[in-house]
Amino acid sequence: MRSRFFFLFNVLLFCFALQAGQALELAEIVGMELEKAYKDFGGPAEVFTVRGEEEWQDDVVFYYDSHFYLFWFENRV
Repeated sequence: MRSRFFFLFNVLLFCFALQAGQALELAEIVGMELEKAYKDFGGPAEVFTVRGEEEWQDDVVFYYDSHFYLFWFENRV
């Protein structure tokens, strides 16, 4: 289940990079802290949760109007 989320994240990240006209490197995003995400991307249009099969698999998701998603786990992307 979690691997599907990572796949979706990668696809969405790629789509955002194409729309923004810039190349985003996954290494620049993964591990990002909240303060930097707000600085780089601004506030999200929507915030919601994604439930995993186990409690430890739950994530908070930031959705941006450009169809870009950030999945948060323990205060990092």
